Amino acid sequence: MDENLDHQYEAEQRLGKVFMTFSILTILIACIGLLGLAAFATAQRTKEIGIRKVLGASSGGVVGLLCRDFVRLVCWPMS
Repeated sequence: MDENLDHQYEAEQRLGKVFMTFSILTILIACIGLLGLAAFATAQRTKEIGIRKVLGASSGGVVGLLCRDFVRLVCWPMS
């Protein structure tokens, strides 16, 4: 009887593994996309960052300035 039940759920277990694999792959691609977006935004604002640093801005302030846009992008659909 145990072998019968194992055989019935074997296909569902394989399907679960496939979904888990594709879920991890999707999250990985999304993270790479956010990293690319951050690098692009930083490259676009290099002069602004340099001017802010020369005028005495802290590193935390500059990072906060860059992160604020991404936090809005990530959290806006939830609200």
